[in-house]
Amino acid sequence: MPYLTWKNIGGKKRLVMRWNKRINGKSRVVKEIYIGSMDNLAKLIEQPLEDVEAYSLSYGVSAAVTYIDNILDLSNTINRIMNHRGRDLSPGDYVRIFIANRLSDPKSKNGIDRWLKNDILSTIYPDVSSQKYWNIMDRFSERNIDEIWSEIQKKLVELADFSKIIIDASNIYTFMEEDDMAKKGYNKKHRYDLNQISYYRITLQPTMIIYRTNGMHIQGMYLIQRRSLIF
Repeated sequence: MPYLTWKNIGGKKRLVMRWNKRINGKSRVVKEIYIGSMDNLAKLIEQPLEDVEAYSLSYGVSAAVTYIDNILDLSNTINRIMNHRGRDLSPGDYVRIFIANRLSDPKSKNGIDRWLKNDILSTIYPDVSSQKYWNIMDRFSERNIDEIWSEIQKKLVELADFSKIIIDASNIYTFMEEDDMAKKGYNKKHRYDLNQISYYRITLQPTMIIYRTNGMHIQGMYLIQRRSLIF
């Protein structure tokens, strides 16, 4: 049964609501809500609940992306390679937002700002816009991307346990014209008329999954046998 009582906080009496429960024959406080002054209590009583504005934000995916970003130091690595200066949103910030969007509710670059309004990342990055996103992405060169990928590989090698690995080679057909990545081959869907992209998926037990496109199966296996993630 809830009840009101006064509690000494910082040398001042503050009103709290408590719930007690009998545990092992003794009454224990199992829940406590801070109210503060009698004026605060009066406001809670006088203002009906329908006047309270509440909204829900997506949390899980963005929290996981932020956690992994901190482990890999991805945002800071991107900002260093991109030579970012200033206090504005950085390339690393936008990449974090982009990854979270792709893993939760993929939108076009023009739609990312609308998606962000319903995600917890909006409380961290309130000034994101589609135009700023385009401007940031235009700064990435092929050299920057290769250097970022190389740094991520090194970090993964440091973190990974190579005592047990599972390697799965596969391919997907594509309507792309032939280039260094897309080539004719033995496609698993039997679309021999189209170019294909071959790739490896490597699972480092128990949870880490890494993949990288590569057109030469033998080369990929050779490097993995040497316990390296350099494709």
